[in-house]
Amino acid sequence: TINNLDESEKSILREFLVQQKNSIVVSMEDSSVMNLIHQGIIKQIGSTATQSSISGVTFDAKLSDLAKEFITDEKIINQNGNNPRPEWIKKINLQKQYENKITELGNYLNI
Repeated sequence: TINNLDESEKSILREFLVQQKNSIVVSMEDSSVMNLIHQGIIKQIGSTATQSSISGVTFDAKLSDLAKEFITDEKIINQNGNNPRPEWIKKINLQKQYENKITELGNYLNI
């Protein structure tokens, strides 16, 4: 159940709230992500993953229908105010920034 999740697993679930999205990019290399999949709390969208030297192996994930019913802010936000984000989020954000710059450069050069 949600109450039995560790802080690392809760931090992944908080990302859905932080990003205000129904699906987010997660790291396949994170054991907490894989635990949430195994427990049926999140699901991989599609069957493909992406690998990059910046962000590692990632894929799109969504909350399971059952998890959506039980996840509330109160259950996944640490009451002591210590709510760190997963480490791999920084790498995924850096990868997105890199891809946006490449697109901008391509547009500038009319490629």
